[in-house]
Amino acid sequence: MSRTLRSASPLLLLSVLVGLASCGRSGAGTATAPAAMPLLHLLHPNTPIVAHYDFDGLRRSPYYDSMRELVDAGTQGQREQVEGFFRVLDHTDHVVVGFEPFGGGPDETLVAMRGAFEPRHLEAISGFHEAATYRTHELRGSGSDWMSVPTADTALLGQLQEVHDALDRLDGVFPGTGPTRPGFAEAAALAQLGERDCSMVWVFTDEMRAELGQGHVEHVLHENGVSAGGWFSLRDGLQLEAFITTNEAAAVPVLAHALREALTEAEENPVLVALGATTVLQQVTLHEEDTTFRVTLSVTDAQVRELLANALRLVQSASVD
Repeated sequence: MSRTLRSASPLLLLSVLVGLASCGRSGAGTATAPAAMPLLHLLHPNTPIVAHYDFDGLRRSPYYDSMRELVDAGTQGQREQVEGFFRVLDHTDHVVVGFEPFGGGPDETLVAMRGAFEPRHLEAISGFHEAATYRTHELRGSGSDWMSVPTADTALLGQLQEVHDALDRLDGVFPGTGPTRPGFAEAAALAQLGERDCSMVWVFTDEMRAELGQGHVEHVLHENGVSAGGWFSLRDGLQLEAFITTNEAAAVPVLAHALREALTEAEENPVLVALGATTVLQQVTLHEEDTTFRVTLSVTDAQVRELLANALRLVQSASVD
């Protein structure tokens, strides 16, 4: 399996964990005043990968305290790396992340946050020691990574050009339409983008296909992949759904077979065994529906709590070592 595909599953898992771990103790709540422009519309029209987090909803999850305890159990260095970012997220209700990691150049990333912010939040992230202005907006950053708090309910973080472009859209310099790549709207509907605790859309691009590698699954995705995505919700246990859409029904059984093999192999992974996750893996259900490959998973409340307790013990043990 190619480097790109190997990184895809950890990317989605990291997206889930960051979304959970970043649930702040003192968020802005639902009283945030409506903004003139939806966060999604601040993204570049060509953005192929978009994730949405409902932090206000996640803060009400019965597992939020356990997740913050899990983050706090990390090493001091790990805590220092994320502490400033968490201080910003503590005031955040919704986050939209758009990025383009393919094509050989630097990643084009924008993190757009909605909540209750103040200018002092520009100082929250360690390492952002450089100051700049863009029209009337103050920015803080370092190298290619910059942050701005243009309004009391909006904060932006990302590559300098992406932040500038988002400010242009926010200020009405040019219209903000959000991602408009072919297939994005259909994938966003399948992923219920913005309607769940976490949701993600991934539109296949020529740049992505060029980095897929030479394996059988990679070949199928290169020739037939259209989009991927999914969502999860953490209210009473975990409910998760993921999908890949294709342009050829014959591609779906190939993808399903590859995932079955991967799930079987994962049951012997020592970390997953230590987490007690093998039973959860066996609960994954695969659906082959014409040109769409769909995966669903439902985890009970007791199972989620057991997984979190096991994860905390592993992190605490690693921190001591």
